[in-house]
Amino acid sequence: MNEASAFNYLRAVQADDVGAARELADVEPRMPELLVDAATRIVVPVTALPGPDAGEPYADTFAMEGLGRVFVTSLQTWAQAGPHATEGIARAVIAGVRMIRGRKSRSGAGCGPHVGPHRGVRASGTDRS
Repeated sequence: MNEASAFNYLRAVQADDVGAARELADVEPRMPELLVDAATRIVVPVTALPGPDAGEPYADTFAMEGLGRVFVTSLQTWAQAGPHATEGIARAVIAGVRMIRGRKSRSGAGCGPHVGPHRGVRASGTDRS
């Protein structure tokens, strides 16, 4: 299993497809770590401080960068609890990404690239934010 299985798990949880989520988690005992890796790939680029060509950063920029680090670190700690933490981590990733993407869109600062290799954790047309 790989990164794709983590994104598939996130989609299953987001769609409330308990059967698919359970099947994916049962096949991959490292799912908590894979979810943290997926979250890192989504959150860090979106919350990172802008490069030198982006102009002067705003206070919100520093807050977002700090929140992104705290969020990922918290998920890493939670993942150490093992496979029984998988669904909670997934729900936190989904909620966190929604909040971060929403905040970035409203502030207009640092909207940057689309998140993750799959443009977020949502399956096409299923985002309920």
